[in-house]
Amino acid sequence: MTNREPVDAVPIGIFPLENYEPTELTLLGRHLYETVAALEAHHGMPDETTIAYQAPFGRYNEGGTLAVDLTADATGLTAGQLAFADPDKHHSFALTLADNRHCWYSRTNPSHKMPITHNHVARLLDRSRPPGDSELFRWYATNRDTTAADLQTLLDKAVLPTANPEQVRRDATYCYNDIILKGEQWSGVRLALTIRRLGQLAMGITANLKIPYSCDELDAPVTCRITSDDLEYTTLACFYDHNETTSQRRRTYVEPDIAELSDTIAQLTEDMIAERCALQ
Repeated sequence: MTNREPVDAVPIGIFPLENYEPTELTLLGRHLYETVAALEAHHGMPDETTIAYQAPFGRYNEGGTLAVDLTADATGLTAGQLAFADPDKHHSFALTLADNRHCWYSRTNPSHKMPITHNHVARLLDRSRPPGDSELFRWYATNRDTTAADLQTLLDKAVLPTANPEQVRRDATYCYNDIILKGEQWSGVRLALTIRRLGQLAMGITANLKIPYSCDELDAPVTCRITSDDLEYTTLACFYDHNETTSQRRRTYVEPDIAELSDTIAQLTEDMIAERCALQ
């Protein structure tokens, strides 16, 4: 970090958790908020913890990517980078946590002195939304209340306890596919969390389990899949596929039961280990 922060920046705290309540239409803001809340919960840990992910951004910026990189140690959030880039660069920006950890500032335009709060970040990303609607709401939502941070917590409880901390690599990626088939919208939302764990014990093993859910009278399964490749990386993916009309698409979200999902992750992990051991 350098000292190029704006001199008129107003201290707003590392993240004003007690004052910040994201709205339903700024789910990315909620995602950032809960991710940092999870980081700040690690105050008792002496080592640094980093959560980083990249997410593609809505239909108005095809190919655009949001990159988030947050690091915390026993003192709280120590470093942060938020960057958005799209092919035509019209909406690109980069934000950095200041050295004093009290504000974000822009590196893409050093002459721009306005301090940017976390609500501003959500609004910047949501600037393309049509009146009365939200691109973030439609394109980022895996469901109303469950975020990558929640699934990361499940991984911490169900998958990571036996992992060597030096072998863990955490990242979360949102993928969205959208195809028109005979007048209907085929949609798939996928949240994949990749960790380096299990090592050779689970190399080449894949386990699947489908969790039924119902929302707005549309039934579809949530598929949880754990795959371990020959590079000793293990990926947990939870996703859903279904056919729906455009109007239905605006009302349909994945809402798996968290307790059931936690049990599923634990069971899949146990099944992978058991299957691998049976082959040896």
